Parts: sequence; C-alpha cells; structure tokens
Amino acid sequence: MGTANVSVPDLLTPAPDGTLWLAETRTGAVLNLDPRSGTTRTLSLPAGTRPSALAAAPDGTLWVADATRATLLRVAPGASSGAAVALPPAPPPAPAP
Repeated sequence: MGTANVSVPDLLTPAPDGTLWLAETRTGAVLNLDPRSGTTRTLSLPAGTRPSALAAAPDGTLWVADATRATLLRVAPGASSGAAVALPPAPPPAPAP
C-alpha cells in the first residue's frame, strides 16, 4: 500500500461507502483504500499540504485539515482533489491580567 519502504499510514478514517481514508505521514499523500478490491486512489492536494486530521461526513465528503498551514480542504464525494475552505481569522489574544 502506498510507496514501498516510504509509506507510513496514519489518520485511518472509515468512509460511509465502506472504504478507508488514510494519510501517508512521510509523503503527505491522502489515499482511499477499498478493502474489498484492494484498489487505492490518491487525492491531488495542493503542494506542501501536510494532513493532520481527516474526517468523513455521512454524505461522503472528506475534510482534510493541515494544522501547519491553518488550512481546511473539502473533497466532494468522488472528487480527486480538494478545495480550500476559507476559515475565519483567529480571535485576537486576550489581554494579560
């Protein structure tokens, strides 16, 4: 699965269709594995994306978080790439007491 002697699967996330999403920590790739057939497909993500969390919604949408860039990507069911979701700016820090 993935790249021999390189892949380190992480963030295993079940999808509603019975497949499994996972991230390769060394390459930053996100893969979808069909355990019934053994086939995999790799998502096309923006260069430099480092997945830190995956979540599969009941409708099949995959959410990919990249904490290093404060980025959230939405991958529509059946899509091969993700679109960045605009996040609200962080609130200003609280004043010191």
